[in-house]
Amino acid sequence: MASSRHVSFGAAIEYFFTVGFNGSALPHDATPGVGLNGPPIARRQTDLSTTSVDVVHAVLRYSAKDRLFFLKRAGFTKDDVTQLSLRQRQLRMDLLHSVADAQKEARIRKRRAESCKALLKCRRLAL
Repeated sequence: MASSRHVSFGAAIEYFFTVGFNGSALPHDATPGVGLNGPPIARRQTDLSTTSVDVVHAVLRYSAKDRLFFLKRAGFTKDDVTQLSLRQRQLRMDLLHSVADAQKEARIRKRRAESCKALLKCRRLAL
């Protein structure tokens, strides 16, 4: 039986960023995604040996209203947001088509493999 191992860290470094448009975020609704933008604007180091870090953290997801607020604050106009929304919709459609094409190809390969197995089995029986 393996012994349990514990890892501990002496310090934590937190970096703070502005929030702005993030092209890699692809939300399910029509509002463009936001994320970390640019270089860090602040840094904070915390000594972990003197603090209790038994806190559970969760990833925050912004609502469409929050994302619009961040985009406006970052200087995006209504037309900019509309263009980003249209581009995002096209990306989502392209992704859905790519997934459908990949699934179709997988089904074709599976059918070919199954028919090949059946053909080999028939040949063995004929010999």
